[in-house]
Amino acid sequence: MTEQRPPLPPFTRDSAIQKVRAAEDGWNSRDAEKVALAYTVDSEWRNRSEFVHGRREIVEFLQRKWRKEQQYRLIKELWAWQENRIAVRFAYEWCDDSGNWFRSYGNENWEFDKHGLMQTRYACINDLPIAESERLFHWPQGRRPDDHPVHYRFFWYDARGLEMHPLEAPRTIVVPARSSVTLYGSANILGAHKARLYLYL
Repeated sequence: MTEQRPPLPPFTRDSAIQKVRAAEDGWNSRDAEKVALAYTVDSEWRNRSEFVHGRREIVEFLQRKWRKEQQYRLIKELWAWQENRIAVRFAYEWCDDSGNWFRSYGNENWEFDKHGLMQTRYACINDLPIAESERLFHWPQGRRPDDHPVHYRFFWYDARGLEMHPLEAPRTIVVPARSSVTLYGSANILGAHKARLYLYL
């Protein structure tokens, strides 16, 4: 019997979001054997500078990853999609065995076969050292709650496009599942010409 992993391509916006959330939930489980079943038996990965080939190597890679990256909590977000491909951005927080904390930011390109299994995964990741007090992801390890708060900040620029200081502190809002909110900001700086909204995912 052929393995199936719905939703199947070609993806719509809604089915791509489902695919992204399913991947996030799987990785937050930190169950390497279970996660590997979402990929084809001959899946090809590039993760940072490491190349991974097939499910057995995927399992070994993930087991090694989660031994190093303790207190792992991940958020993924849909960036773009077309036919059988999805682009994702993500952030996750973790600490090493010395208690040093990091927030890792990255992006992934995914390609799926007709059965909904991922056959290609390319991931680029950058690690930002943070203090434990700067952590943003505090839910109990496992699946991210649907009502987990979103952190955001407005950046203000002058007419020349130069960033203005002082910076605002990040704000927090809770967005219920399958709903939307409108964010408002006002510049308390003379000469502010335009703004950029940054979400801390």
